[in-house]
Parts: sequence; C-alpha cells; structure tokens
Amino acid sequence: MSTIPRPLPSDLKVFRRFIREYVDDHMLATSQFGHKKMTFVPNGFCDELSRGYVVDHIFSIDGSIQNFSTNTQQNLKQSIRNGCGKIFAIALYSGVSMLTVNRIVSVDQKSDNLLPLNRDDCPRAAVSNDFMSFVQHQHLFSAPFFRLDVFDHSLQSTVPIPIDFSEDKGRLGRGREGSIFSATIHSDQHSFDGFQGPFALKRIKDGNSAIRELNTLSKLAPTQHPHIAKILAGFGYQNDTYLIAELANEDLRTFMSQPGMR
Repeated sequence: MSTIPRPLPSDLKVFRRFIREYVDDHMLATSQFGHKKMTFVPNGFCDELSRGYVVDHIFSIDGSIQNFSTNTQQNLKQSIRNGCGKIFAIALYSGVSMLTVNRIVSVDQKSDNLLPLNRDDCPRAAVSNDFMSFVQHQHLFSAPFFRLDVFDHSLQSTVPIPIDFSEDKGRLGRGREGSIFSATIHSDQHSFDGFQGPFALKRIKDGNSAIRELNTLSKLAPTQHPHIAKILAGFGYQNDTYLIAELANEDLRTFMSQPGMR
C-alpha cells in the first residue's frame, strides 16, 4: 500500500498538483474487462487519501472554509471519516474546494454509496464553479465493491469494473444463455472471505433469463453445498448480467468418472 509521504506542501495549488501526480504515478490500477481496459483507484488507496493527517492538512490551507465555525469543520471531518471518504478523495484529485465538498456532503446530503453523482443529484453543490471537475474525475474512484450474496448491483456504463477476464483465452464454456470465463478481481474490491481467486464469471445476455436466475440465486444465497460451486455475487452492466462464482477445479463429467461415483 502506497502511503502519501510527509511533509505535505503548504501551498494549496502545489498541494493539489502533488496529490494529482502522486495518484497518477502510484495509486492507479488497471483491469482488462473483456475487450475493455479499465483504470481505477482501488478502495485501499481511497482510504489513504482520506487519512486524518491529509484531511487536517487541506482544512488548514483551503481558504474556502476559513469562515466555517469549528463545529461545522468538525462535522464535515466526521462525515469524511464515516461514509464520505471517496467523495473527499475525488475532491482532492480533481482540485475541488472543501466548500464544495461541504455542499455535497452536508447540504445535498450525499455519501459514497450514492456515487457517481451528477448535477441533478447535487443542486446546491452544482452552483460551485469546480463541481464539474468533480463529476469529470469521479469515475476513477467509482469501481464497485462486490459483497458476498449481493446480486442487485446495476452499474453505470462509466463505472470501471475491477475484474480481469479475456474474451478469447479465458472462456471456460458457452451455453444458450451466455458464456463463462475465468476471472480475477482486485483484492481491494470484494469481500469474498474464504474464497480465493480465480473466479468463474458468467455473462448472461438474455434479460428474462438473468432475472429468473438472479431471483433464484437470491433465495439460495444462504445455503451452500460442498460439491456445488457457490455463486458469490452478481451485477448488471451495459445490458448484460454477470454472475461471480467460485471456480470449480473440475467439471461434473470428470467428477463422475472417479472410482466409486457410478
């Protein structure tokens, strides 16, 4: 994990340039999602950008909040620590003032789980001259975090997917409803404790089939059988549905051919 070095620049413009260059040089990750190359900042690095000493430093040099009361500043810091760390990280990277961050978080009442944001989401923050810089750069920080047994992600087309798979070399099989690929997921972007990659990634093209399968999987999520690969999570992306599953070490035909299985 790359930790932002100290001491931090005391000039606001120099500090913002330092953060942008440091993220670009040390914190960006890439994934190859099929034929699409994705670039994103992993969750662990977002946490580094919103560390307490970084927050305290920008608060001390950003003149846009010099008239904020101590209580207002403390409330904003509290929000950054509890659910708005990515919003803060995006603001640092995009050169957005803490005044605009306060409008996003405290006035428009947005948090990380609502990213990505647009002008309609933040009517008070949108009046700020620097808000569009936030909108333009937020995609780098919007890679999804996949949680075990959660199947209701519907991801926007601008969101980077932190999953690597090859359309050609990684294909494990193809059926009437879709294809299955061998895939890896960035370690900062999932909570599949006890399940080690690589994973199986199933892409379903037919919407009705996807809905039926997701409904069934949601009901079966609490159960697990030692001889059935577990479906871990699912998400929708660009009109397709994807299921992330444990990758079996052999297929059913191989398993059934073992001595004593007939």
